[in-house]
Amino acid sequence: MRYKLNLIDSILVVVGSMIGSGIFIIPSIIASKIPDSTTIISIWIIAGIITILGAINYAELASMFPGKGGQYTYLRETYGNLIGFLFVWTSFFVIQAGTIAAVAIAMAKYVGTFIPAISEKNIILDLNILKVNSAQLVGALSIILLTGINIIGLKWGSIVQNIFTLSKVIVIFILVSFAFFHPLGSIENLFSTHKVEPLESINLVLMVAAWSLSKVFFAYDAWYYLTYISHEVKDSHKNVPLAMVIGTALTTLIYVVTTMSYFYILGIENVSKSFDNKVAEEVAKVIFPMFGVYFISLGIIISTFGCNNGLILTGARLIYALASDKLFFDSFAKEHPKYQTPHIALIFQAIWIIVLIIIGNYSSLLTYVTFASIGFNFLTVLAVIVQRIRSPSHERPFKAWLYPFSTILYLLSTFIFLMYTLISSPKETLAGIAIILSGLIGYIGLVFTKWRI
Repeated sequence: MRYKLNLIDSILVVVGSMIGSGIFIIPSIIASKIPDSTTIISIWIIAGIITILGAINYAELASMFPGKGGQYTYLRETYGNLIGFLFVWTSFFVIQAGTIAAVAIAMAKYVGTFIPAISEKNIILDLNILKVNSAQLVGALSIILLTGINIIGLKWGSIVQNIFTLSKVIVIFILVSFAFFHPLGSIENLFSTHKVEPLESINLVLMVAAWSLSKVFFAYDAWYYLTYISHEVKDSHKNVPLAMVIGTALTTLIYVVTTMSYFYILGIENVSKSFDNKVAEEVAKVIFPMFGVYFISLGIIISTFGCNNGLILTGARLIYALASDKLFFDSFAKEHPKYQTPHIALIFQAIWIIVLIIIGNYSSLLTYVTFASIGFNFLTVLAVIVQRIRSPSHERPFKAWLYPFSTILYLLSTFIFLMYTLISSPKETLAGIAIILSGLIGYIGLVFTKWRI
């Protein structure tokens, strides 16, 4: 009998997939552009509320279409095969794989705290046009290990996910608890300010807000990945919606409280000046002078490793669902004869992620991954309205709370974000759009020519 995830497993997949490297780094990145800590905390709260609104609306679609594919199925059922294909194309090759690659690179950097030879400066292969460093090698090895675990079976992938999710939450709880009780902390620091480049118009303010939200949304991303494996969740019509809403709300609380603890100890000036944006490490140095660097480094390794396990576990099921619908190579729809896992999809996913690890970098991945992800989230939440109009009698075990206000508010917020992200980061966002449109070539080749392997 195929192993299936229960509600607790599902919540831990959501939380574990969301919490990766972002919360340990991003508060420092956006502090360089924002003049006061309360605004930054507000940005995390606003992004969390928007994400929860998205989860509430996804929950309705998840209850309507509990089969394999999740978000891909919602888009395909609403807009047709082409949009569903472009979503999987973009998600698999950019959003999902790009996120996993970025997180793997971040993890490898922190492994270097314990093993100095693991560093982006330690080049182990120089081919002139391509240089491979030891950090990239460690990142690639982590992908191979996690892929192997998930090929062995969903049960083992779930066990690893539960262990690492609980471990990372414990590490964050220890860090936050000691921070708020540390004598060097101050309530005044939560309202601290510093000088940044002045914003002389409302247009510039909105551009900076969109830029900041793009970084924060990167940390919140992956809340909907559970839908990719909804067919492997017990009572999916009930547990998938509940897990998304509960998991997203818990993660929002963790992010906001953690960000507050950084400011409580350091104040915004020191947060913005954290070396290499490693603000969590700077806080750990203050509250644990003897071993703070090692404590937080271990915590981030646990966090990122567990995050990538959740992303790898869910990501391969997406292209597996596409292949099952005859919209991708047939071999990707095959399951392992013993473990009943999409092993071909998992292996191919690992290969592509390793390619991105070798050729990509953390900072460049953040913006275009987030823009593409939020763009498809916009279309998915819009599908709630479309389905209500088109199929009012369709069974909906879970209905979006406060509809249509929650739906419209999410759509309005994300539309404004997308427009100002395009204005503030045109190169990255246009690159993301180009990758989405490149899927048209793949669609023609795979669907119209019936090219199969």
